[in-house]
Amino acid sequence: MDILKKTLLETLKEFHDFCEDHNLQYFLIGGTLLGAVRHQGFIPWDDDIDVVMPRKDFNQLLQLSSQLNYPLLLRSPQLQIHYRYNTTKLTNESLMVQEDAYDPITIGAWIDIFPLDYTFNSESLQKLHFLVAQKLTTIVSFKYDVINIDKLPSKKRFIAPHIKSISKIMPRSLINSLSRYNEKLPSKIFKAKKNLANLGGAWGRKEVAPKEIFDSRKLYDFEGYMFWGPSDANFWLTKVYGDFMQLPPEKDRISHHNIKIL
Repeated sequence: MDILKKTLLETLKEFHDFCEDHNLQYFLIGGTLLGAVRHQGFIPWDDDIDVVMPRKDFNQLLQLSSQLNYPLLLRSPQLQIHYRYNTTKLTNESLMVQEDAYDPITIGAWIDIFPLDYTFNSESLQKLHFLVAQKLTTIVSFKYDVINIDKLPSKKRFIAPHIKSISKIMPRSLINSLSRYNEKLPSKIFKAKKNLANLGGAWGRKEVAPKEIFDSRKLYDFEGYMFWGPSDANFWLTKVYGDFMQLPPEKDRISHHNIKIL
C-alpha cells in the first residue's frame, strides 16, 4: 500500500474511533463503499475516501472539531471563512499534498465528509436542488482561483470571466448562507422528508435515496478494518454504478484526482 492510501486509511480509522466515542453516525459512500463491497478495501486504481453523515451528526462533528487530535484537522466552510473548497474535509497534516488548480492548493491528505440533507420528492425539483448546490460550488472555485478558465470548454469560457468577477465580490459568508438555505429548503419550507441526498457528491441525482436506506447500517471490511456503511449497499451502488460488481474497461481504471505528494 502506498503512502497516500496508508495515510487515508489511518485517517479513516481515527475518524471511525472519534465517531464511536461521540456516538456519531457515518456511512461509507461512493467509491469507498464500492471498494469495501467489491475489493474489501481500496479500489486498486482509486486514492480517495468518501463518507456521509446525517445532517444532525455532521453538525455535531463541526461543534466537536476542536477535540480532534493533531495531525487531524477538520476543514469546512463553516469553520474557516477563507477555506477554498465547498466540501468538508478531514485532513491529516502528517502527509501534505498539492492539488492541481489554477492556484495550486496545499493541504493535508484528506477524506471527504458530506452531510445528508432532505431533498424534494419531485424529480424536476431534485434537479433544481442539485443545480443550485453545484452552481454555488462553482462560485467558490472561481472565488479562490481553483478553476483555470483557459482549460474550460469554449462554450463555458465566454461566460466564465463574468462569473469569476461576481464571485470575487461575493462575501464567503453570503455563499455559505445561500448554501445552507438551499440545503434546508425542501424540509423546512416544503416539509419534504422522504428522500435524502448527498448534494456535494459527484453523481448528482443518482445520490438520492429513500431515507430508510440510512435507517440501518452494518460494518464492512475495508483493508482489514471494519467501517460503517448502509445495510442495503446494493441499492445505493446499483443506482450509482449499475452492475457494480463488473470491473470497468481497463482504459477507465485510472484515478480521477490530480494530486502530488509533497
